[in-house]
Amino acid sequence: MPDPPEVVVPGLVWPKTVQEIEERVKTVTNESTATWDGIGQLGEEDLTYENVVEPLICISNYKTNPMVCEAKFLQHCSPVPELRAAASKAGAVFKKLRRTGRMRMDVYKTVARYKEKSTESLTRSQRHFLTRIMRDFSKSGLHLEPSQRTKLETIMAQESDLCRRYTAAVGEDKTTLLLTEEQLLGVPQEWLKSRSDQKGKYLVSLKYPDIVMVMSKCIVGETRRLVSCARDTAFGGNLELLVKIMSLRQQFASMLDFSCYADYVCQGSMVGNASNATSFILELTEKLRPAAEVEYQRLLRYKRSHLDDLNIPFDGVLHPWDVTFYTERLTEREYGIDKELIRQHFPLDHVVATTMNLYEGILGLRITEVPSASFSSWHDEVRLFSVTDATDNRQMGHFYLDLHPRQGKYPHAAIFFITKKYKEQCPVACMLASLQGLLRHKDVITFFHELGHALHGICAEGDANMTRLAKCSRDWMEAPSQMMENWCWDPEVLKKMSQHHETKEPLSDRLIAQLLKTRYINSAINTLNNGYLALVDLSLHTNPPSTIDDTQQLIDELRPRVTLLNNPPGCNMLRNFCHAVASYPSAYYSYLWSEVLSVDMFCTRFATEGTDNPKTGSEYRQQILAPGGIGSAQEAVLSFLKREPNQIHFLNARTSSLQTNGWRSAGS
Repeated sequence: MPDPPEVVVPGLVWPKTVQEIEERVKTVTNESTATWDGIGQLGEEDLTYENVVEPLICISNYKTNPMVCEAKFLQHCSPVPELRAAASKAGAVFKKLRRTGRMRMDVYKTVARYKEKSTESLTRSQRHFLTRIMRDFSKSGLHLEPSQRTKLETIMAQESDLCRRYTAAVGEDKTTLLLTEEQLLGVPQEWLKSRSDQKGKYLVSLKYPDIVMVMSKCIVGETRRLVSCARDTAFGGNLELLVKIMSLRQQFASMLDFSCYADYVCQGSMVGNASNATSFILELTEKLRPAAEVEYQRLLRYKRSHLDDLNIPFDGVLHPWDVTFYTERLTEREYGIDKELIRQHFPLDHVVATTMNLYEGILGLRITEVPSASFSSWHDEVRLFSVTDATDNRQMGHFYLDLHPRQGKYPHAAIFFITKKYKEQCPVACMLASLQGLLRHKDVITFFHELGHALHGICAEGDANMTRLAKCSRDWMEAPSQMMENWCWDPEVLKKMSQHHETKEPLSDRLIAQLLKTRYINSAINTLNNGYLALVDLSLHTNPPSTIDDTQQLIDELRPRVTLLNNPPGCNMLRNFCHAVASYPSAYYSYLWSEVLSVDMFCTRFATEGTDNPKTGSEYRQQILAPGGIGSAQEAVLSFLKREPNQIHFLNARTSSLQTNGWRSAGS
């Protein structure tokens, strides 16, 4: 192994004033416009890859340009409200600028003329970028007649406004339920105190943290029903908005010659089209239904026993608001897991250090912290790490860690890609999270998962890889990081990653055994629920509802058919299904699709050959991570698995906790 590399610092300079952000926005806007103007004016003799396609790959408003994220990224993490506001405004300008570029008819015509020329000499990467640029123009409708383009733009603007109104209704909702302590029996006192109205009652909102707390801890079934149904009957006119959104999306897809909006979204994905996605979900849920029925009966027995203890009549039905509560009781009573004791073994700093050490070994990397005094930052808690190849010290990239919660900061764990590889510039990523002190095991998994995303981007090879023109498809992008989560369930790895914050001892074998037993509790029921949400999403975007009554009929029919749980009268989760409206339209299936791939990759290679096998890790890095968003994900998986992927390992894992009950999955 070569000597430790010289630490390199990325050339990013984070703005300290609003003016500095505005200056970057102006520069990016002017340079982007100049690039489009130049391409639009090219004559026939000037049409080469270098002056037609290359400038669009590294155009100023893409993340190959450091100024883009210097201007907009601070909206998520700056401690200065004025800078967050200015950065948010910059992000909106850049979004509009990208849309402008995709609507430049003169640029489209130039690229189309170049594409008509002989392009046989292009490399695979070059053909990828040319194809993706033309697809972008096509998806913007530039091949349409002017009147049709105007109509398409109107539809896009209307749909965007309706989506904004829908998500705002959910995000800004202030509905609260005023409940007594008796109604909230079982909920921790500390949580209750933080929601007291000082008059003997407690305010419970319809926000996710409140819903989870009541569903998992409240002993009173009627309260859980009240809260669950309140969320599915709130949010004003969102069902009306949803119907209009789906209608506009169908019109949009039809104008671009797609049979439905889901086919438009699935173009270029691993699944290929909506029909394949639907078949995948139906097949998977059907195979898991027998296991889910066993889990259902087990929860039902817990419910009967619990209600008998309370002298409450048993209705013989498992309701949607019962599943989380009785799963929690099952975990505590049957497996006896002490989550607090486990948490004491995962101090944040130790988890960070050991996670990096594990990734170094798996992927053949060196990760070195950069001294805080040597790099520009937005907060003194931010850490920066340099990533090099362990074999030849080649500089591969950097990533920031900004892990602690603070006012105004993005509250969830996520990776943001700041700059992408181009020429001599290496990729830079940043993990934002709200972690501190002692971590729950689920937080350890989250950190491991998100760092996997960062290193995927850093290990991707080739200029402009992982940019907008070379993104991994939605149904592939999560699979590599989902696969890496398996290390957090490996007994030897858990020994390395754990260290009691006082005694410095690792997790005991007893605690590890308890933890491992809980991994797949009710996983078949949970998979059916995800399958139900995927089918709802696909149905909305293949056969859009014409009326509000249609949306209710869809939920009333699909929920019991897929999940085994009846939908309560009048309740409609489409009032708050933001995934289908804003973040993952027609792509909810991808959660299960990528998870099946992740389990198949891990069980086929690492579980067989060793989680610390350097040859397997090297092949994983070269065959799965290095291609990034260029080329075929299907080919990458085939290369790594050495066969077609299948569902067998996923199905076996999701039924592993039921093997003692005499049920075994297909392929066992």
